[in-house]
Amino acid sequence: MEVDVSNSGAGVPTLLIDYGGVLTSSVPAAFANVCARFGVDLNGFMAACRMGHPDGPFAQLELGLDDVEFARVITPILTEHANDPVDGLAWVRELQKTSLDIDKTMLAAVADLIDNGVPTVLFSNSFGPLERYPWAQLPTFTDTVISSVVGMRKPDPRIYEIALQRCGRPAHECVFVDDSEANLAPARALGIRSIHHQDPATTIAELNAIFG
Repeated sequence: MEVDVSNSGAGVPTLLIDYGGVLTSSVPAAFANVCARFGVDLNGFMAACRMGHPDGPFAQLELGLDDVEFARVITPILTEHANDPVDGLAWVRELQKTSLDIDKTMLAAVADLIDNGVPTVLFSNSFGPLERYPWAQLPTFTDTVISSVVGMRKPDPRIYEIALQRCGRPAHECVFVDDSEANLAPARALGIRSIHHQDPATTIAELNAIFG
């Protein structure tokens, strides 16, 4: 499905687009698959890591924590929730492969928007070094707001303010797409129109309704 932006003009909104889980395959599914491969109890591990908590290890990774240090932190947690010892760095490397698992349908739709003049900002909580983003496969964004670069992460309200400053548009002239409802709430509070990405067809239909 393609997004029709043939009628877009100078007043077209700016698109703020998440990366992991929107331009890639499902992040929760990736966690589940990798935990299964390593024999790790997913629910126990996620609870022990305090997923979503700003002081949890995954939040620190998104803020730029080194892979090796992150692996050191999660290795005992992984092992605690597995039948056998788990190599944390091997687990991390396996999970990071999902960053290359591009959703071609979503990527094509976003590339079409960009080609038709829609200002588009990549707005992402990073997962490891920036060089792990497959930049050669991605379109040329108007700008990027990456958590490890700016030193804050979604859903911290401050990072949304940074995104608005970067794109130079008021909140009501922006559209934000993310797969996490928790990340959408601060955007809505600022007046940013938000789309909860759950599958490509539905998201593209919503984008088509806005930009078509």
